Amino acid sequence: MPIIETEIWKKNPDKPGTVIFDSQRKARDIFVELKQHLKADGRLPDEYFLLNRDWEKGALFPKNADIFCTVNYGGSEGVYVDVYLRYKKEVSEYIEEAKIVVKKQRMVTENFATGKTLGESIADLDRMNLVASSISAAFYGDSAEIRERYARIASGEESRLYPPQNETCDFTEENDYENSDDGQEY
Repeated sequence: MPIIETEIWKKNPDKPGTVIFDSQRKARDIFVELKQHLKADGRLPDEYFLLNRDWEKGALFPKNADIFCTVNYGGSEGVYVDVYLRYKKEVSEYIEEAKIVVKKQRMVTENFATGKTLGESIADLDRMNLVASSISAAFYGDSAEIRERYARIASGEESRLYPPQNETCDFTEENDYENSDDGQEY
């Protein structure tokens, strides 16, 4: 699937064959495209997937925003995936001593969307992590190998994400010296 673009570019009239930045896309339009992506990928959460109210009324998607997800059990029931944006935002700050308001650029993290499933099993948690993986892939590209591994886990083909290791490690200084590649003591 193609990557969801957050910016609008137009042809550069001064240099044919090139493009220039036009504007940011509306957050609601990006959400609709993301929801369509999840549905096409078979990953749309079964209870709901909603845009945060702050982004509904024509707000533009922030420029250079990092997009990330968290997955966790809810307070009362189900498993949630939260989609966050981290970006620089101009904020007003009141300076008491000078009795003035100044505008500053600050890094902020804001909720963009939330999805939910009513299930509460480990398999449901795995499925919601697949939703988070699909969201990341929608914006940053498809890492098919990683997503395939999560799919095998969710379908029960792999019993654990991190299989137990049979090796033991000896962290003594003596062992570190003997096993170092260059014979140097660290």
